[in-house]
Amino acid sequence: MIRNGHVMKRMVMRSFVSMRMYEKNDIEYSIGCVRQDWRENVRRLGAFPALQQVALNTAAYFTDPNEIDFGYPRTFNANYALGKQLGEGAFGTVYQVITTDTRNKLDLAVKVIKKDRLASRKDYLALRREVRIMMLLGGTLNVVHYFGAYEDATQVYLVMEHCVGGEAYARLTTTDSQTEDRVASYMLNVLHVVYQCHLLQILHGDLKLENFLFADHEVDSPLKLTDFGGADFVAMNQTFTGLRGTPLYTAPEILQGKYSLPADMWSCGVILYRLLGNSFPFDGPLINERILHEDIDLKSGRWSNVSPLAKDLVLKLLVRDPTQRLTAEEALLHPWMSQAYQQRKEARQIPRHLGGSMIQRLQLYRTLNGFQQAVFIEMTKLVPAEHKEELLVLFTEISPDGASSIDIKDLARGFKNGGYKLTWGEVKSFLSRMDVDGDGVVSYDEFCCAFLDWNAIQNDPIWSSLVSQVFNQFDSNKDGKLYKADIARVMPVRMVHTFLSDVERCFELSDTDHDGSIDIHEFDSILAIKPNAWRYFAPRYLWQ
Repeated sequence: MIRNGHVMKRMVMRSFVSMRMYEKNDIEYSIGCVRQDWRENVRRLGAFPALQQVALNTAAYFTDPNEIDFGYPRTFNANYALGKQLGEGAFGTVYQVITTDTRNKLDLAVKVIKKDRLASRKDYLALRREVRIMMLLGGTLNVVHYFGAYEDATQVYLVMEHCVGGEAYARLTTTDSQTEDRVASYMLNVLHVVYQCHLLQILHGDLKLENFLFADHEVDSPLKLTDFGGADFVAMNQTFTGLRGTPLYTAPEILQGKYSLPADMWSCGVILYRLLGNSFPFDGPLINERILHEDIDLKSGRWSNVSPLAKDLVLKLLVRDPTQRLTAEEALLHPWMSQAYQQRKEARQIPRHLGGSMIQRLQLYRTLNGFQQAVFIEMTKLVPAEHKEELLVLFTEISPDGASSIDIKDLARGFKNGGYKLTWGEVKSFLSRMDVDGDGVVSYDEFCCAFLDWNAIQNDPIWSSLVSQVFNQFDSNKDGKLYKADIARVMPVRMVHTFLSDVERCFELSDTDHDGSIDIHEFDSILAIKPNAWRYFAPRYLWQ
């Protein structure tokens, strides 16, 4: 469960900064949808913004699909091999995918989008936005994890976690009944990920059981949200118009033509109604009129056996006035959710290490980009031993017979013995992220880098010394400035395909004087971590 009070402003600001960069550099952000030999002519119209927009849209329309360029690596076939087809949608086909990296096999899938389906600049930007949103949400375990985007002349490849448990809709609609405790467990997953989306001012826009997948085939498998094709960033006080989502889950304000983040919460209410009552709150002919005007039935069928607290949460999510509807945070704190959480908590103890925050810290670590991780791993080597005492104890408990590294089996056993619930695929994903040098195991430094409380260290007197030492280590010509070439020298082996683009983004956001370099103060700003930022991720205790 989340704690009331703190708001993860750093993550929210990251989203807003990304939007501002996108709006500021709109032409450059979408210039890849125009054929190469036309791009410079479009750029030259910068003094005439309206004309430039027309030229860009027109040029995109007449650009051959094989000339579209997203700037993604063109190395998919060198790193992966397609397996069996898993599904097909309007804009893409999903396949099982096998990595050619034999050191760390992962259960992966890939969404393949043909470039000839991108008929306009709008389609091009929508796909780029989908990728950016998946990157921002990449840390949380309740989102299908995104591993990277690739392209070639004809297709775009989005590599992600393969959730072998299948669609939540398929499993839950073939089950006769769900206990309230089990439904509360599912809703904890749903509301947690929606809460994280809304912290980042992201409207998913199509929340439904069909867009949640089970990580595995276990009865208590966690749910993971997928399909961000209809998602969008929401600026402060911004509203959208136009239809969005799936009719059975559509909020009334969408039908009325003006909506924002609360529309997702209506969809959460429909999901909860569906899980408790085994039907939709509004169905059949004239469904739009029913959504706008019909009373909600909480009496017939299975509802006679549903608790008053559960019904209360349903009603507070299916409020037609979006200003009165519960937010994701309020829903997580609703007595029905809190009661179910407390009952499970009383049955088991909170894991003892790191205050029960191991999995939350790892999820936060997964949100850091390659540049940040490269810096933190160098800092870890310099952090005094007294700051790593608890981590040393934890590492020795997990590593077998005093070994100097931890492999996938050690890590899986350590999580389970420590009181956490993870799938094998999730453990492999965590190991892959922790394994900075790409040798297939986690060293003591890599382990500490992932679990250290970096905010606490940033508020410790040693921080300025750490920043200075690592900055000087990267500063090859000792001129007090870091250039991209300086940082490329420390590229982690594992991140060879994404590291340079991560560095590029960090420079865009931190190079305030636009001189192509960053000084030590700008370097420091890239590394800022909010207090207790890990608290906003699911803890994944065994008893949840």
